[in-house]
Amino acid sequence: MSLPRFSPVLFDFDGTIVDTAPGIITALAATLDHFGLPAEEPSTLRNRIGPPLPEIVASLTGFVDEQLTEAIAFYRAQRGGGLAGIQNSEIFPGMLELILELKAAGVPLGIATSRPQHSAENALNYFELTSHFTAVVGSDEDAGRKTKGDVVAEALRQLRAAGAEVDPARTLLLGDRIHDAEGGAEHGINVLLVDWGYGTEAEAAGTLGYARGPEDVRKVLFG
Repeated sequence: MSLPRFSPVLFDFDGTIVDTAPGIITALAATLDHFGLPAEEPSTLRNRIGPPLPEIVASLTGFVDEQLTEAIAFYRAQRGGGLAGIQNSEIFPGMLELILELKAAGVPLGIATSRPQHSAENALNYFELTSHFTAVVGSDEDAGRKTKGDVVAEALRQLRAAGAEVDPARTLLLGDRIHDAEGGAEHGINVLLVDWGYGTEAEAAGTLGYARGPEDVRKVLFG
């Protein structure tokens, strides 16, 4: 096995490791219906996935302040801690194998997701992925983690605390949306976006590229 070019490696979750779109789309549609708002096409809702939840709900509903808080609470109730609809979610082909390959090569791995912390932990446990990651970090407003940059910062901190050598020039974040690109850039780390998630190729501007499949990711990682 050749040595990886990047270590450690951070992974986004939704749209990068697991296709969670079906459950998220169902909950977003239910939220719009509950508040008497016009329905959106599933494809439109799919393209909303990626940013922190308050940003998604605000852009869909136009709500602010207390009304936005109420809509977010309703959505979260539909999601059941991130597990409602998880049965319809699947790990993207090749991603588990990639994670195992990196772990076998001794690469410290972390999760940096905009999902709420408890939801991230629940989803990783459901797919039996938790043991592969040294750091599992989601958003947490009480802890001051609102943006992807905040999440990345905490994931890097936890990796360092666990003894990983974190050199931004050799650290990689694998994601699927512009928020991943921006969050990684905020900390000077490398970012690679994937085409099987919920973003577009245009969002990969300024990153290492736009991977068309796990084999493309492997080429970047191992050269």
